[in-house]
Amino acid sequence: MLPARINSPSLLSCALRTQYGKRLSSTAVYASGLSASGSFAAPSLVLNEHRGVTVSKPQRLGYCNDKNIKHIAAGFGFSLFASSEQVYGSGLNNHYQLGGPVRTTSIQRSEEWHIGGRKIPLPEDSGKILGVAAGRLHSLIATTSGVYAFGDNAHGQCGQNPEKKNVVLHARDGSIERVEIPSDSPVVKVHTCLDTSFVLLADGSLYSFGLSEDGQVGNGRFGITWRPSAVEGDLKGEKIISITGSTDTLIALSEKGNIVTHSPGVKTNMANSLLSPMRCR
Repeated sequence: MLPARINSPSLLSCALRTQYGKRLSSTAVYASGLSASGSFAAPSLVLNEHRGVTVSKPQRLGYCNDKNIKHIAAGFGFSLFASSEQVYGSGLNNHYQLGGPVRTTSIQRSEEWHIGGRKIPLPEDSGKILGVAAGRLHSLIATTSGVYAFGDNAHGQCGQNPEKKNVVLHARDGSIERVEIPSDSPVVKVHTCLDTSFVLLADGSLYSFGLSEDGQVGNGRFGITWRPSAVEGDLKGEKIISITGSTDTLIALSEKGNIVTHSPGVKTNMANSLLSPMRCR
């Protein structure tokens, strides 16, 4: 059972800082926000009742000091940290957003939360880690061999049929399925909104899958769209070089310097609700 101190999930904010020496560099991770969920990978913040449930000023995460962290992501009550070779996670795992095999009463069970951090296994042939993303209850990992997703899949946000898998998790041997992207172009970056996932490819195309009740996937479809498909609307024909966003907002930057943004506050699909491209100056 999760601790009573956690009334609702919240976001953890993380920041990377690289410190350079004469011969090598080290990367420090700083965080602020909800700490009672264990997302700081610092057990003392959870076990000490006098520490409160949040950290209001950035605090360095000692757990990450010797791991050469290059990529970070903050979900709702959980966090991801990754070097080029290994992914780590801490915080809530009640929907397998930190991975692991199915929970049983055996000694090898997956825990519902981790307050001290844990390694998240990837297949041996997964290649170099390129980035991580954390949604409301799911995680995406971009590697040179493709994209891996795990956690809540009720809306298809892990790229699997939710009627067959309402959660995506690891097998007992640590293996996990790759998300099937219908393109041969290499993955560049992954991004998540609340329950929707985005994958940017080297050729500039952008694919999405997951919840689309308000047209979040941006291809004119509504409801659950678990099969990855190309985002269209004002992005069609544009070569996208970067994506970012927050909650249910997506911002994309094209090679031409155009910025296209979408937020489903108005119930129309992305093809109709995208703002006109705004050129960066």
